[in-house]
Amino acid sequence: LLTVEGPGPAVAEGLLAGSLYQAKVQAMNRMGHGEFSDPVVFSSEAGSPSAPKMPAVTHVGNDRIGLSWAQPAHDNGAAVEAYTLEMQETSATVSAEGMGGGKSGAWKTIYQGSFLAFEAGSLRPGGLYRFRVRGRNSAGDGPFSPPLLASTEAVAPGPPLALSVVGVTAKELKLKWSAPAFDGGSEITSYAVQLASAGVEREVWRGGLTSC
Repeated sequence: LLTVEGPGPAVAEGLLAGSLYQAKVQAMNRMGHGEFSDPVVFSSEAGSPSAPKMPAVTHVGNDRIGLSWAQPAHDNGAAVEAYTLEMQETSATVSAEGMGGGKSGAWKTIYQGSFLAFEAGSLRPGGLYRFRVRGRNSAGDGPFSPPLLASTEAVAPGPPLALSVVGVTAKELKLKWSAPAFDGGSEITSYAVQLASAGVEREVWRGGLTSC
């Protein structure tokens, strides 16, 4: 109910974007309230859509993550025409303890279109990524969804580098090496040393150091 006294336009605030309304006017004097006028029907201007819910993971590989999302709960008076999906890569990888922290890069757009699903490809094994999505209608872009944190699958590491003999005696061999150039997307937890002699190969050491 909006009451106006004196000259000037009546301004009703707090309308919902893209909503249908009916307005009618009633006059009052010291004797009471008169009858309402015939109503006028109008709709408020459309607004940009609300934020979608957080995207969901549909499938994961060692270099790809499939994503899907739902339409915004409110289109605010104009149908959602397209979606923008953004990705942010972190410097962290999947460790034995789970998803870690790490520095994050800039958000970049990886998809724009009307579909509610997309597969992000050419990712690094065991990498951590954030994804967010927003909708767009004739009124403009809506806010982004909460970000989703997801990881690709890790793979086995590459071979250790620079293996060399530090010392050898009649009964003892000392070795050192460097970590693999590619950890497979997961923290290196241990190394195994195998020794071959006379056609027989056996494991002689296992541990977390880069020398033995």
